[in-house]
Amino acid sequence: MKKTRLALIYGGEGCERRISAMGAKNLLPRFECDRLDVCALFIDKRGVLREGNEKGEPVKLERAARGHRLLRQNGTGAPIDVAFPLLHGDRGEDGCVQGALECLHLPYVGCGVTAGAVAADK
Repeated sequence: MKKTRLALIYGGEGCERRISAMGAKNLLPRFECDRLDVCALFIDKRGVLREGNEKGEPVKLERAARGHRLLRQNGTGAPIDVAFPLLHGDRGEDGCVQGALECLHLPYVGCGVTAGAVAADK
């Protein structure tokens, strides 16, 4: 059976990135199963997407001819089937990341752009 490749997106530009990182640390072990292959992606305070953690290699997500992939600087790519945004605060849970994922046509879990924007406007 083919494993689903899940991108856990955490961190963020906002001041709540540490909360997001704690959530990712607690959640990653729970994803270990026969059906998932999890790739952790960290957004640093400058908005750079990095593989693994804040010291990881900068990467980007792109829409490829056959699905979606994580593209590394050396040109290699890995498929991504679904994203799991685990973000808090500004530019995290306000619909921004969901909007970017929708532009890529990359499926994700959680609320959509509008719901995130409305809920963040407290």
